[in-house]
Amino acid sequence: MTAAGIGLFTTPFFGWLSDRVGRRRLYAAGALLTAVWAFPYFALLDTRATALVFLAIAVSLVPHDVQYGPQAALIAETFSTRLRDSGAGLGYQLSSVVAGGPAPLIAAALLAAYGPYAVAVYIVACALVTSVAISFLPASAGNGAP
Repeated sequence: MTAAGIGLFTTPFFGWLSDRVGRRRLYAAGALLTAVWAFPYFALLDTRATALVFLAIAVSLVPHDVQYGPQAALIAETFSTRLRDSGAGLGYQLSSVVAGGPAPLIAAALLAAYGPYAVAVYIVACALVTSVAISFLPASAGNGAP
């Protein structure tokens, strides 16, 4: 609940910030923060100290929110007005099925086979895929081409 409460402020803030610094730039920064946070997150969880586990979980959504805040505008700006509704809808929903659906199963298998840091490596790999994909998006007025 604390992480979600923090997200009530961070998500709109990062949406606002993307208007100033560019959506592509901010989204890429969110992917980088996600990759950087993966190992400290699992290290904090691994301590099993209540306060540190709480801290890890409470802070865990901030890198997510760096991406989630500008995401809707970023996706919409990727498509022309003629294709925007279909392109954004199909892209968002198919990515949920293709990448989001199996992610918990992959993470659980990695955790069982190799331990928590294997899940961190998986998160870093996903962040790398995101970084490469974001570099291929077309520049637009709010996209802030790097």
